[in-house]
Amino acid sequence: MTPTLTIEQYQYGDDGIVLNTDVALPFVDITGIQGLDNAPPRTTTKDHEGADGGWVDSKYETLRTVVVDAIAYADPSALDTYLDQLTANFAPGDSPRPLYWRSDNGMRVVYGKSQGLKYSKSNTRGIGVQTIQFTIICGDPRKYSPDVTASVPIYLGSAIVQGRGYTKSYTFGYGSAATQSAGSMTPGGNRPTPGLYVIRGPIINPSIVNDITGQVWTFQLTLAANEYLYIDPRVRTVRFGSATGASRRNAMRGSWWFLSPGLNNFRLLGSGGIVGTTNLTIYAQPAWR
Repeated sequence: MTPTLTIEQYQYGDDGIVLNTDVALPFVDITGIQGLDNAPPRTTTKDHEGADGGWVDSKYETLRTVVVDAIAYADPSALDTYLDQLTANFAPGDSPRPLYWRSDNGMRVVYGKSQGLKYSKSNTRGIGVQTIQFTIICGDPRKYSPDVTASVPIYLGSAIVQGRGYTKSYTFGYGSAATQSAGSMTPGGNRPTPGLYVIRGPIINPSIVNDITGQVWTFQLTLAANEYLYIDPRVRTVRFGSATGASRRNAMRGSWWFLSPGLNNFRLLGSGGIVGTTNLTIYAQPAWR
């Protein structure tokens, strides 16, 4: 659940300790943060043989590392108790956790693994003051909005019919273009975001058509009524039943794409569906550099 924060307050984990409150003891005052600007680019260079200059490949970003320096304030008789709470909050773990903060442009979040709370005791311990530092390493360098946007349901459409069909009857026609259901979404932000695509059955061999890029995902499988398929481009998974369900990755054909910050148009195609029931819904968090 997204926490309620004021500008320049931070929180690691959905139920973590709010930092920069400065209201009553104990509290943490942040003195500096590194790593919330552009994530470092992953750069490869190669000399141009026989000529000046060379080639630079710097399209992608590497891990985002966020380092926070702060001061913990507490009653001198309860400082270690507060430090125990902070070390538990920033304990390393198996799964990435959200680091939330509120900027003057709204809430932001990155997802990463804490490297633990670091501090060295000094003589300021006697007045309830302790300098601390924690580091969050994010496998995904994007900064997100914690709010998820969703498309309206994109209902099953029909493929374009071209030429004459067989068996033909008289008077026969020369083909027609069937009306196709379509939908769109505009995530916002300033960089592409992965999104999550959910297909609701019944449907046989569904396809998702990206009308902006011309790319198509096809899935060689069958979904019964009220069965779902979850497609997650960020981790490149296709799951049956839920976002953590059984893998159906081998049933997918097509190259991965991300949602652009602007307009994205899609269609859902397939057979064996029910009009007004079979649909595709797309979810996304706006992303920033």
